[in-house]
Amino acid sequence: MSEQAIKYLRENRGKYKPMELAEALRGAGYEKEDIEASMKEVFPEETATVSAPIPHANQSFGNFRDKKIYTDAVQKWADFLFGVFAPGILLLSFGVILDFFNSRLDLEDMWPLFVFAEIFLFFYFWNRRHLISWGILAQIIVYPVMISIFFDLFFHF
Repeated sequence: MSEQAIKYLRENRGKYKPMELAEALRGAGYEKEDIEASMKEVFPEETATVSAPIPHANQSFGNFRDKKIYTDAVQKWADFLFGVFAPGILLLSFGVILDFFNSRLDLEDMWPLFVFAEIFLFFYFWNRRHLISWGILAQIIVYPVMISIFFDLFFHF
C-alpha cells in the first residue's frame, strides 16, 4: 500500500470514478497489489470491482482509438500541441512530396480535402482525446499569429 497512491485517491475521489483512478495509478507505474490495497483503503465499499481488468489499459501516446485518461499535465500539453502542429506538419510534408514528384496537383487545389480532414479529425478525437480537438481548433488562432510574426520578423511590413 502506497501513501502517495492513497493521497491521490482521496484528493480525486469525488472527481473521477474509482476505475478511472485505478487506471491512472496503473499508468503512473504502481503495481497491481499496491493499487488494490490503496483502493480498499479509500473505497472499502467497492473492493469487489477493484481487481476487475481495467478497460483501455493501453494509454500510450500513439493509441488514438481508445479514450485517454490524462494523469498529468505533460500528457495534456502533448495532446494539445499535437493537435495544433501535427496537421500543419502533415500538410507541409504533403506539399513537399507533391513538389518533389513534380505533381500536377497543387495544394491550392486540395484545400477542401484538408478542411474536410480537419473537421473529421476534430470530431473523431472529441470523445477520445479531447485536447487534440482543442489543439485543432486553436489552429484558427495560432497559425495566423505565427504567419504574421514571421512576416514581421523577416519582411518588416
